[in-house]
Amino acid sequence: MTSLPTTPSFRLDGKRALVTGAGRGIGLAAAVALAEAGAEVFLAARTVGDVQQAAAAIRDRGLLAQGVTLDVADVVRSADFVARAEPFDVLVNNAGLARHQPILEADTASYDAVMSVNARAAYFLCQAAARSLTAAGRPASFINMSSQMGHVGGPGRAAYCASKFAVEGFTRACLQTADVSGLQSHIDDVRRRELMDVQWRRLEPLLPPEKPWTGRPNEDHRRILNGMLWVHRTGAPWRDLPLYYGPVGTVSSRFYRWRKAGIWDSILSALQAEADARGEVDWDLHFVDATVIRAHQHAAGARRTEIVGDGENAEALGRSQGGFSTKLHLRAEGGGKPMVAVLTGGERHEQIALGMLLDHGVIRCPGRRGRPRLRPRRVAGDKGYSSPTARRRLRRRHIRPVIPSKSNQRRQPRFDREAYRQRNRIERLINRLKQFRRIATRYEKRGINYLAMVTLGMILLWL
Repeated sequence: MTSLPTTPSFRLDGKRALVTGAGRGIGLAAAVALAEAGAEVFLAARTVGDVQQAAAAIRDRGLLAQGVTLDVADVVRSADFVARAEPFDVLVNNAGLARHQPILEADTASYDAVMSVNARAAYFLCQAAARSLTAAGRPASFINMSSQMGHVGGPGRAAYCASKFAVEGFTRACLQTADVSGLQSHIDDVRRRELMDVQWRRLEPLLPPEKPWTGRPNEDHRRILNGMLWVHRTGAPWRDLPLYYGPVGTVSSRFYRWRKAGIWDSILSALQAEADARGEVDWDLHFVDATVIRAHQHAAGARRTEIVGDGENAEALGRSQGGFSTKLHLRAEGGGKPMVAVLTGGERHEQIALGMLLDHGVIRCPGRRGRPRLRPRRVAGDKGYSSPTARRRLRRRHIRPVIPSKSNQRRQPRFDREAYRQRNRIERLINRLKQFRRIATRYEKRGINYLAMVTLGMILLWL
């Protein structure tokens, strides 16, 4: 029996959807999502067994699904199928083919096969569906699956990259076609970890306006922000940013300008306030911990004129047993979401930043009476925070410590072992933050710029 993925919730009752390449993978996931939303889904694929099993599995859930054996490379038969059927409200062109060959060894047969399935088939399916919809006077949505390979390229994938770039090109041309009455199309590029529509709707009101009162309009915020996320995720230098995301100078300068203007901090505070208003912030038990971040050699050499303080320490750089490094201190709320981040040199002890972790991260909720929330009832930390000084800092702020004693210290009779076992949540938080390579390794010379990268990662976790 085919196992089906879990999908989000939205409603398409009474709609009809055609999904190509629906026997497995992304196509099957799209078919399941549309069926669970109430649409009658037609799963199309070349392999009879896969598509029939998938359709049967969907029907076993009490949903509407039919399997269609269809080779999209045969554009005449595919167009005839669409013309004879009742108009589809949703078309998902997902069928794809990849034959990787070095460009000097590629043959015409492989190139034609890849272009036929990835670009030619999608083009003529869109044409056939648009004709049917125009005749019926009905609107619809076309989703053409692309790939980041269409922009960044890849060794041995020239034909595949060309086909995906072609898909985006003709999809944008469809959007500019004024004589297709009643057709509502959109392009859906599949790129890893870009902002989803749900995330963008939450972020957009928190960003500066794209069209200010004076001066020329800004580049599209969403595209520029996705460029920042690409660098943030890959750890690549700014100059290696793909052209799709806009000029390198525009993307990098906007990141630094927003850091200087406090935009990243305000976005994080707003998302935390929204979560607190929904009751999603646990103030009963918070967690503190620190991790050493290895600093790349490019992180050294900040201009002396920009440094205020004692050199490397002012930029949160030091030399620990792991080498040239920065220590990232974190406080997480009870659910494991990040609240505050503080930077010190890699050789500094965890207790150094405890006071800053406790005194920052205030959440102001509009409409709520009283003082804004800042401190939890309890804080859990490992033995690195077990000194009398750290315990006094917590008690002075009316916070109960949940910290085990070292072997050479007096045991704490009221130590809450069950609460301490939940401390793994901040360790998992650190692991999630280090999934972003620009956080896992420090490349920024300025400490405030690296902290902005950490804040961006925290924002993504709250989204």
